[in-house]
Amino acid sequence: MKKRIAIFIAVLLVIGSFGCSVAQDPAGEAEAPAAQTPSAEAIPSSRLFEPGTYTGSAMGRNGDVTVEVIVTEEEIVDVKIVSQNETIGVTDAALEQVPGRIVEKQSVRVDSLSGATVTSYAIMDAVKDAVSDYCADMDKISAPALREKSDAVVEKEAELVVVGAGASGMSTAVSFAQASGKSVVVLETQSTIGGNAIVSGGFLEYMDAPEALRPPTNEGYAAELESLLALDTGDNALMSEWQKKVKEDYAAYLKSGADYVFDSKELLAMQYHLLMLGRPDDSLIGYATKSGEVCRWFEEMGAEFQQLQIIIGFPWPRWSTVKGGIMGVGYFKALENEMAQKKLPIEIMTETSAVSLIEEGGKVVGVTAKGVDGTTYTVRAKRGVVLATGGFSANGKMLAQYNTQWESLDETIKSTNTKAQVGSGILMAQELGAGVALMDQYMLFPIANPKDGSLSGGINPNGALLVNKEGKRFVDETRSRNDMSNAILNQPGGMAYSIADANNSGVVDGMAGGYPVGDLIEKGTVIAGDTLEELAGKMGVDAATLKNTVEAFNAAVTSHTDAEFGRSVFNGTEILTEGPFYASPCAPSVHITLGGLLFDQNCNVITGQGQPIEGLYAVGEVTVGGAALSSFADGMALGRALGQ
Repeated sequence: MKKRIAIFIAVLLVIGSFGCSVAQDPAGEAEAPAAQTPSAEAIPSSRLFEPGTYTGSAMGRNGDVTVEVIVTEEEIVDVKIVSQNETIGVTDAALEQVPGRIVEKQSVRVDSLSGATVTSYAIMDAVKDAVSDYCADMDKISAPALREKSDAVVEKEAELVVVGAGASGMSTAVSFAQASGKSVVVLETQSTIGGNAIVSGGFLEYMDAPEALRPPTNEGYAAELESLLALDTGDNALMSEWQKKVKEDYAAYLKSGADYVFDSKELLAMQYHLLMLGRPDDSLIGYATKSGEVCRWFEEMGAEFQQLQIIIGFPWPRWSTVKGGIMGVGYFKALENEMAQKKLPIEIMTETSAVSLIEEGGKVVGVTAKGVDGTTYTVRAKRGVVLATGGFSANGKMLAQYNTQWESLDETIKSTNTKAQVGSGILMAQELGAGVALMDQYMLFPIANPKDGSLSGGINPNGALLVNKEGKRFVDETRSRNDMSNAILNQPGGMAYSIADANNSGVVDGMAGGYPVGDLIEKGTVIAGDTLEELAGKMGVDAATLKNTVEAFNAAVTSHTDAEFGRSVFNGTEILTEGPFYASPCAPSVHITLGGLLFDQNCNVITGQGQPIEGLYAVGEVTVGGAALSSFADGMALGRALGQ
């Protein structure tokens, strides 16, 4: 699609001697002469472009990317992004840098940005679309103008080297620099910081959150607590100890007359033991403590948290996210502001991938890395190297290699993760004898986008009604992620629909999760109907069946009694009463790999025999039991410890 804004009008009115008259309309007034659009063939050979300002569009990851291009007779002088709905955080570098590269190189085929290839090419194609009718030599401006490859070797030195600029890596780097004031080099494969934390939902457990952020309690939460307090803990001493403490604290809570949902570190520990998330029981109280500390740390850096809520697979409302950014973007804005305001000595090298660890005398002293242009970097670390490279959810071969858990999983399985999550840190550490565990344990996210495996593109309120292709409910929507994933995989087509209405969809002014609802509907990731009958028709399910399912679900929400599937936790917002109604197709996608590197209490990577590898640390999903967003807490703690 293209449109010329500054139209070149060439009009030749030949009257009189050539015997032509100006046509008249029925009212007797002269018609305006038609504007002529110059073709590429009509452009004089002395010019490359017909001067003007033009717009063009091309399909990006989440819809059209539209650009405005200004050209003179000889060159492209400016490229501006007019509109786009690309993934915030992931594509920022492409949106900022590709237009400038096109102007600099005078080509619509420049280098794409790592981790944002689709968006990069959408910008290039949009520019090509804009000027194709106004350029005399499209071959000339379509010739690849890629960066020259380098064989240079660059040596760097820092107090600490961090591999990976996601949640664990950036929180390690910032907290270390805050504590020590000493230099950090962060190596990142992708073109932007953020890693999985900017595509994974953006929620942190805010333990000990202020009362203003806690939602009101209800009968469902009370029933869930009573069931945990009545649980037979058997011979598990820690569970018995936690249960006793929860009973004491809950009794005091009831006596106080508080009307917000009760929570405690011991309650988290009980729930997470039952969810079997890969973390050792004796680490859960420490984890809960750090989860509160990291939220307060972000508040100290200017972040503001939203009200606590449940999230998919974790039905207790202790989760929050930072205002001012979709997904986890807000956390990284806070970290970047902190680095700028405090002038922290942190160098972030994007599009630079760690290749191997440097070991001397039995100690890790640095990293060898490759830049996107081929430059080799030798980065030496006085204090040590921290691996914060994430898991291997985007490595289909590695998933299939270790899988013992999922019958239908093969190399083609989709992932919610960025493409950089390929297990590189695990593989590098294994070359030095590092031990691993739980490598066959994967957490699936049950309601991912079935087209690309991502968490974007749909309308999926937490705890929303799930129905199958027949319009029938089939699971307690607050079960663990793996339980729900199994339930969905056993439905016709291995997929489901998440159902929302006008009140709980999060749609505001035609936007859902930062994307125009119209674009999501056009892409097929959202189905909409003003009534349930209309929605059912577009879904291809029986209208009466869907209506009956919704009515039964609404009754369970209202009464907090779910006779069919035993769900007890409802916050009341799940009820479906007001159109328009939305259905988002969803299917399981690999979300977290629970296996990873073995490490000790100091986050030192250890061998399979339990011996520490001196100078090598690991944090986040690269470790056993690590996870994308809890990594903020683990990284903060490690950075502080190393910075002492």
